[in-house]
Amino acid sequence: MESIILLAILNTTLLVFLFSYLLKTKVFSISLTYNLNTIKSSTNSLNNQKSILVLLTYFLFLILPLFWGLGFFLKSDANVVVVLFTIVWIYNWIKYTYFYPEE
Repeated sequence: MESIILLAILNTTLLVFLFSYLLKTKVFSISLTYNLNTIKSSTNSLNNQKSILVLLTYFLFLILPLFWGLGFFLKSDANVVVVLFTIVWIYNWIKYTYFYPEE
């Protein structure tokens, strides 16, 4: 159980460092619409480093509830709820990111 909590802390730390780096280099901003458009456009061009960092940050954001939820509910019956919540979380963020029209 301690190892999954350490993985959750590592996931959160990597997410914070990558997001702060992308904010510093002005790839991301505080605007959610701008960030979602950046993620959408970065899937089209995977040949530069910033696109890979944007997608890595997005992937770490998507699996964040899985690590934190399993870190606390690994040995109980609530781990099924955590996995179902993570599936719904990932589905909704991908749907909102890629399939909604741009504003």
